[in-house]
Parts: sequence; C-alpha cells; structure tokens
Amino acid sequence: MRDSRSERLQACLGWVRLLLDFARRRLRAYIPGGFEFVATRDIVEGHRLAMDKGRTGHKYIFSTAFHTVDDLMGMYERVTGRPRRGCGCRRRR
Repeated sequence: MRDSRSERLQACLGWVRLLLDFARRRLRAYIPGGFEFVATRDIVEGHRLAMDKGRTGHKYIFSTAFHTVDDLMGMYERVTGRPRRGCGCRRRR
C-alpha cells in the first residue's frame, strides 16, 4: 500500500511535468476532458458543514472549480507565453 503523501506528491509532480513539457514544446496533443479542483478552504468549510448539518451515512462531494483540459492549456499559454503547439483530439462521430 502506498503512502497517501507519496500519492499526493506524485500527482503534484505530474502537473509540474505537464507544464514543463508544454513550456519545452514537447506536448504535441491532448485528450479532451476536465478535472475538478478543490481549494483547502473549501474542504475545511465542507467538512464543517457536513459535521454540523450532514446526515449519517451520506456522502458529500467538495469542488471549487471544474476546468477542461482546453482551459488548462489556455492557462499554460498565459503562464509560459508560448502558444499551443499541439491540438486537442476530437471524438469521432
């Protein structure tokens, strides 16, 4: 079983690696989709609300923002000052 700190570190390094690959123009394409992001303050607030108002046996989802991969590539463009080299892959119909 892996240590959860190790898993969090690997996930963080994955985002750093992706940004570096983008900046070095090694990212040729990306797959459409998106990710939920959660701020620490929202996790704390969500846990407090769940403790105060939640019901036993219920599950709650905390989310601050949803960003598509296309949104992330736009952020990477602004941060690095480099345009997207690759393109998002589109689904065939």
